[in-house]
Amino acid sequence: MKTYKTTLGDLFNLRQTLIKNDIINQSFSRKGGLSVARNLKKIDAELEEFTKKRDDLIREYSDTGTMDPSNPKWGEFIAQYNSLSSVEASIEINTITEDELPEDITPAACISIDFMVEESVEVVE
Repeated sequence: MKTYKTTLGDLFNLRQTLIKNDIINQSFSRKGGLSVARNLKKIDAELEEFTKKRDDLIREYSDTGTMDPSNPKWGEFIAQYNSLSSVEASIEINTITEDELPEDITPAACISIDFMVEESVEVVE
């Protein structure tokens, strides 16, 4: 395990990237798959309050349930959202090695799970 330090906004974006790249449906080794699943659970737990507050902000500033720059309240919303997103977060993540990655993993998937891949350390004698 290692400590992953980031912000809630970046953690939210990371979770979205993991979902977009279909990481949970990749053919990892048993340890790799279990690590990915556990890390997603930890991320979801860390984001629970953030997601609730984010949804409350959207409801407060939007009549349609979505926000975009054309909304007249965009400036107010984005200021509140940036404040919420900048809160620091730290989670203990399960790591995996390169050997535990799927054989046919895509570069996009590699980028999205890079935070959980252990760095190989070469021993020099």
